[in-house]
Amino acid sequence: VACWGRTYKWGALPFPASVLTRQAEVLSGPITLVGSVGGRQLVWSGAGCKVTSARPSLAKLAGRAQAGGLTCDGTVAVEYDGMIRSDFKLTPVRQASVDNLALEIPLKAEYARYLYCWPGRWGKSSNAGALPAEGYRGPFKPFFWLGDEARGLCWFSESDRNFFHAREDEAIDIRREGQSVIFRVNLITQPQTLTKPLDYTFGFQATPVKPARPNV
Repeated sequence: VACWGRTYKWGALPFPASVLTRQAEVLSGPITLVGSVGGRQLVWSGAGCKVTSARPSLAKLAGRAQAGGLTCDGTVAVEYDGMIRSDFKLTPVRQASVDNLALEIPLKAEYARYLYCWPGRWGKSSNAGALPAEGYRGPFKPFFWLGDEARGLCWFSESDRNFFHAREDEAIDIRREGQSVIFRVNLITQPQTLTKPLDYTFGFQATPVKPARPNV
């Protein structure tokens, strides 16, 4: 799906597998769900998301993927300004013992120099600046952006509904791994036995969303 300045591609899961902005690929790998169910690491398979409708202002996709006794059914809406809404539901085939589960966004380190999150504190700028050498770890916040001077990618969510944590400060984990910066949204860190579906709604948007003069 392409809009001004950006092109997104999808695989089996309802999250971008490729994000091209200002002629640069900012991801070092597909956005995915990582974790363990019954002691086994998740390995997703599926036919891939397909376009269900396309208009100048809105494109819609849908897909299904399976891994480790879980089925992920997802729908995607991409608006004219490049805003992506991903709605997905994780359903246990029977009963699934989920050890841990996280949304993982792997970014090329050269395009993840700066970190912004919201909310911050009125009158302070501590929520915007260079990504610390040690990365970032903290509680749920509804908006995060990583990028460089010219481009970036944000993730957002209205709430931490269906997040299960032993500690509040382990919802978000951003760390450097080799040539990548891994932005991890921890959904489950406290083991859960699933007998019914869990549903989530996440947003993504690559920046910039329109031309910006160098002197902005």
